[in-house]
Amino acid sequence: MEPENLEEMKQWLQHNNSPIPKVVEFMKKTALKRQEEIHSEKKSTVHDIELQWPRLFDVPNMIDGDFRAVHGDVSDRLIMKWTQELAKKLLQYGEKQSPQVQADDQSAQDAGLTALPLILPTGKLSNAKKSRATVKEAMESFIDFQPIGTNLPQYLDGLMSKRRQPFVLALGPQKAPAQYFAVVEGRALKQDSLLKAVDVCFKLFYVLDLEYPSACYTTWEFIQKVLYQVNAKDRNTSSCVRSLRTYVLHT
Repeated sequence: MEPENLEEMKQWLQHNNSPIPKVVEFMKKTALKRQEEIHSEKKSTVHDIELQWPRLFDVPNMIDGDFRAVHGDVSDRLIMKWTQELAKKLLQYGEKQSPQVQADDQSAQDAGLTALPLILPTGKLSNAKKSRATVKEAMESFIDFQPIGTNLPQYLDGLMSKRRQPFVLALGPQKAPAQYFAVVEGRALKQDSLLKAVDVCFKLFYVLDLEYPSACYTTWEFIQKVLYQVNAKDRNTSSCVRSLRTYVLHT
């Protein structure tokens, strides 16, 4: 693709969010250029990226498209691998680690995802004392459950000063939420299920070149290395992730 054509597509995308087929076509053709820009040495903020590529945030499935352009079939691994059977093994392991882990009436798939911050150690916070995050902080930095009727714009505005990295927002009771979102820097991307919200949230880290939140770092490390199998053989894999991987894959 000639550079001037890519720039013309970028210009068009900055001013148009329809017709959708043309948006999807241009986003697909500019995906690699976009990822090169975002991952260049000149670090871009999420706000900068949104100004340059607004359709990445306001058109469904564009985050998935950019991730797929770079990582191919890896994009489908979480949805395909996170089965009821695998989730039940994780919950069995979790019951030995924490009395808070229990499936109850919630589906094993959702319960297993929710339980990850309870099973894996919390991370250290980036404060002066380098104190370790509480389990509550780890859980909220991964999946934040809020009641139905939450004023979403007000909730998102209140986050900007304290939580900028991607996380999942679920509205409704933990056992049966009504709505799911992948959230990054005050932008909430609506999803159809908890599993899909986690999937999109993970891809946001890669597409936008962001770091995992320290409070739930091992949770995302498990999802990355065990479920997506990205850098699965990394020697620096946390011992807790290695132990949980062995149990769920080999027992």
